[in-house]
Amino acid sequence: MALIEQQGYEATTIEQIAKAAGVSTATFFRHFPNKEDVLFADEDVSAAMMVNRVASRSDPSLDVAALAEPIAEFATELQDERTLRLTHLVMTNRSLEGRSLRMRLRWEREIARRLAAEAGVAEPTSQHALVAAISISCLTTALRFWDSDSHATGLAPLVRQMFQQAILLSSRHT
Repeated sequence: MALIEQQGYEATTIEQIAKAAGVSTATFFRHFPNKEDVLFADEDVSAAMMVNRVASRSDPSLDVAALAEPIAEFATELQDERTLRLTHLVMTNRSLEGRSLRMRLRWEREIARRLAAEAGVAEPTSQHALVAAISISCLTTALRFWDSDSHATGLAPLVRQMFQQAILLSSRHT
């Protein structure tokens, strides 16, 4: 990550990454198909952590408010210097937008599937998908505005604030 921060994503080569890690390029490719995958190496783990948080929530109702605390707890698990640096890279580098969007869509899909399973249905309905999408929007909005200034107060409070705003905005239009 330090190389990419110093040189930029596009300018950093796989050869440079491999050299900095003390491995050959062949070894790099045995573990990662491309340099983007180095940055998102924990994608599977993070998706599973989030779904586990949602699955263990105290309020099993199918609404956005019921997902606020599990998503905030997940954000607490994300809150470290690496995530802050990665978030900054993703938010400032157009080359990483596609991967970031795929990760967001995966989070939405996995939560919608979890909500559907809880309801005893095989496939998510539009309501499952919508609750998941709004919840992930709260998380990704918090990530977008989580910077060095708000880092001290934490990502989880920012996530909670985004949920409160989403709920308030939706109640104005009902």
